[in-house]
Amino acid sequence: MYADDDDPVSPAFHWNAVLGSERRCSEYLVRFAAVILGHGVEKLFYHYGAAGTINREDTESIFFEYAGAPRKMLPAQAVFCRLVPGSRRILKIADLHPRARTYLFGDPRGKVLIAWIPEAGDDLRLHLADRRLSAADIMGSLIDERMIVLSEAPVYVTGPASMSVEEFLDKVKVGE
Repeated sequence: MYADDDDPVSPAFHWNAVLGSERRCSEYLVRFAAVILGHGVEKLFYHYGAAGTINREDTESIFFEYAGAPRKMLPAQAVFCRLVPGSRRILKIADLHPRARTYLFGDPRGKVLIAWIPEAGDDLRLHLADRRLSAADIMGSLIDERMIVLSEAPVYVTGPASMSVEEFLDKVKVGE
């Protein structure tokens, strides 16, 4: 997946404008990682995928733009890797609502739920019913609200390792 927030260049189809924006690409990368790790994949590698000159150094890639400037996908993926490190395994693909996608990962240091809706327009909210739970957006910024509107952009809900899977999921509600 590629995206670029720069204006398209000639020819009309630009190699990295498929998703329309780096923000959308960031959302899809996090969703993709949650889904495949949630279904048993243990390691994820990203192909360099640059469109540079053959046999010449070029830092352009999915995570870096021209001259090494970071794209939005870099911090989004860094947040994912911090919250879902290699030691965290899938605990449950939760069924909190038929229109929501929710993946719960955990290890001895804590638990993290990744939640989103696949299509915009669903008026679903994520309710955190326990003060031990906290939420962050795709870029890692804390969300102070206890009632969070779900969108196509994944949100993270973190909680302590001491909470059982059942208790964690009982304290996170998804509804209209």
